[in-house]
Amino acid sequence: MPLAQADISAAYDTQPIDKASGDKVWTITTMVQEWLANPAINTGLLLNADVPIPPDQLMPLALAVVDWAKAREVALVVTLEGEPRGDTTTSAALSCSSNLPGEAIAKKLGAQPRHGSLVGLAPAFLVHGNRAGLPVVAFFAPAEVADGDARAAIQVLRTLAPLVPALALDAPAIEARAQHIAERVGAEQTKHQREIRRLAERTMRGYA
Repeated sequence: MPLAQADISAAYDTQPIDKASGDKVWTITTMVQEWLANPAINTGLLLNADVPIPPDQLMPLALAVVDWAKAREVALVVTLEGEPRGDTTTSAALSCSSNLPGEAIAKKLGAQPRHGSLVGLAPAFLVHGNRAGLPVVAFFAPAEVADGDARAAIQVLRTLAPLVPALALDAPAIEARAQHIAERVGAEQTKHQREIRRLAERTMRGYA
């Protein structure tokens, strides 16, 4: 589950969407019936676009970055991904995985080894870095699923900071800014939910 989406329900309908112009249709009859039975649960309708990088593009993207790094004599490639703490493969500490050229660096950094399968860009970077003889270290930092994106990013940075002192993070200032962003986003969401609820109520009255 992506971060900051822990408070939405399971999808009532899922449809593949192409780029062609025209109407797009979802069936939400069950949702409307639930709203009619209990108006208090009507917090609005969310069209949630799930647009991850297509799997067939992960390897070419990683290859392009590795080739770029090699051409510029980059000494090390580091990837960083936040993971929900509720994930059974995620521990409370920063973990990492590396390719063969990056093993010594990973051990020196002191992060615990990552176990289990890897998904996303990290394995693509590890594979292409290994072929190119370029050290790659992939970090996985735990973050709270219920956090907004800004707070989740802070959790990732806070976990990484002790391993990379050169970041010199001003954690309190960054966290205050993240909290401000999260509050503004929350206020806008509440405003839109109220507007959607009023529109739905008028629509329901029209069908009554």
